[in-house]
Amino acid sequence: MKKTFLTILSVVSLGASFAYAATQNQASDVDEKEKSRRSSIEKVASCAPVLNECKKLGFVAGGFKEGNGLWRNCFYPTVAGKSASLKGKEVKVTADVSACKNDTKEILKEEKEVKKETKAAVKK
Repeated sequence: MKKTFLTILSVVSLGASFAYAATQNQASDVDEKEKSRRSSIEKVASCAPVLNECKKLGFVAGGFKEGNGLWRNCFYPTVAGKSASLKGKEVKVTADVSACKNDTKEILKEEKEVKKETKAAVKK
């Protein structure tokens, strides 16, 4: 009886460990492509008012599960023309959000072309 209990306890513990490790890897790591994209967006001057407003209201990078993620809960919806709010305070950006959207598209397009050229050069 004691041996059976210890075996079951071991199996349950092992399963819980794997489940925890899987959720940690999934939640904590943003893929490299997305990290690169966010880094590029941070450099776009026309996007600074949106990011600053989001940060001022309390949105933080990595807080999307709690509903206060800088990127997923604030920046992306705001630039897409949707409303974003935190604790009853709505994001109000006076700057031209469409300029941020257009500038971001251009920069990401340029970076994509550079990566393609780099890959092509490496293959040769």
